[in-house]
Amino acid sequence: MTPMTPAAAGAAGKAQDASDRELVARLAVKDATALRVLFARHQARVFRFILRLVRNEAVADELTNEVFLATWRNAGKFEGRASLSSWILSIAQTLGSSTNQRRLSEPMRLPGQAPLWSCAATRTRSNPHPCSSWTALDA
Repeated sequence: MTPMTPAAAGAAGKAQDASDRELVARLAVKDATALRVLFARHQARVFRFILRLVRNEAVADELTNEVFLATWRNAGKFEGRASLSSWILSIAQTLGSSTNQRRLSEPMRLPGQAPLWSCAATRTRSNPHPCSSWTALDA
């Protein structure tokens, strides 16, 4: 197989952008086929991106689905200033970051058990990590 020339790569990128714009237009009118195509095209990249953020495959899988649901709901808001993949990854970044913040603020616990650790301090914007040491709870 011969390598793609820069001109051919640029043309392929432009074709992809046009195709993505058409997909977003179809998503805006709630075309389920467009959502399936979008998912097939971008799912692996979104999953890998989120997995790097949350470091948990089950959570990454769930968030990947949420990203595409958010894309479906907000397709009419896509302005096209960036590529569709950039927009989708920005949604993934937002969901992944908020999930990490939620997970960090919850006490550690085993399934079906009381929390293992507790931090009495309150997380604030100026002090995002208020507990320098966690206190073990008695069982």
